[in-house]
Amino acid sequence: MDESSLVRNDIRYYQERHCCVQWRRFLGVLFTGLADGGGTDTLVAFFRSLGRDMARELPVAEQDSLEGLEAAINVHWATMDWGWCRLSASDSAIRIVHGAWPRVPCRQPELAGEAMAALVSGAYQQWLEEQGGAALEVTPLRMDQDGPIELCYGC
Repeated sequence: MDESSLVRNDIRYYQERHCCVQWRRFLGVLFTGLADGGGTDTLVAFFRSLGRDMARELPVAEQDSLEGLEAAINVHWATMDWGWCRLSASDSAIRIVHGAWPRVPCRQPELAGEAMAALVSGAYQQWLEEQGGAALEVTPLRMDQDGPIELCYGC
């Protein structure tokens, strides 16, 4: 078995293990229905808003370092079994890598991926603003079904 087959098996295992059977079909239909009804922009806006709401429900205490913020956010992700993040700063931006994000099995996995990227983007945006950051958008840079979501705050 080649490496790409192993990765696909890992993703399939993750989907089956981490998306409760009772929600699989509903979530797949939800992603497709939102995209069909209003386009991908509607799907992304809706899930970004949900991410911000979710972050408001999971506040992060004020942190004095990027490492502290990363650790505090990772507590929430670990509690939810939604993966992990790594934050790194440059002169004018913060790069966010979000790995082991939940995969939802559906007919159009790219829609589910875009929805999840938007959801975590909204959450990170809310948390960074709550830390005193500017009202800058967290922008998805890369979403790979087989790897982490890469985002940027301030790009």
